[in-house]
Amino acid sequence: MEYKASFTIEKWSEDKITEMPEPQKFNRGEVIRQHKGYVHGKETMHYTLIYANERRSEFSGIGLCEGHIGEEKGHFIIIERGSYQNGSVDVKFDVQKINSNGEFGPVLGQGIYHTSEHQNIEYIFRNV
Repeated sequence: MEYKASFTIEKWSEDKITEMPEPQKFNRGEVIRQHKGYVHGKETMHYTLIYANERRSEFSGIGLCEGHIGEEKGHFIIIERGSYQNGSVDVKFDVQKINSNGEFGPVLGQGIYHTSEHQNIEYIFRNV
C-alpha cells in the first residue's frame, strides 16, 4: 500500500567536519522534524553532507522517530540517502522499528520525496 505523509523542519544546524577547498564543504547536520499523516511523530535526524558547491550536494542520514506508522506505535529508525541539485532535493529512505526487546525489526516501509519546498515536505510511504 502507498500512503501520504509530510514533515516540517523545526531545527536545522550544520557543523564542519573537515576543511575543503572553497566552494566545497564536508559537514554534519542535525535536523529536528515533525511528521504528520500515515507517519506521525517527532524525529531527530543526523546527516553527513558533502557539497560540491552551493548548487550541488550528496547526503545520507540516520534518524530516530518516536510516534506511529499506521497502527504501529513506538521508536523507528529512518535511514535516508539523497541529493540536492539546483534547488531540488531527491530522497529515498527505509524505516525499521526498534522492538520492545531492543532489537531492530525488519524494514517496515520505504519512502521517497522530490521537492524544492523547504518547510512542509510531502512524501510517499510504502509498506514493504
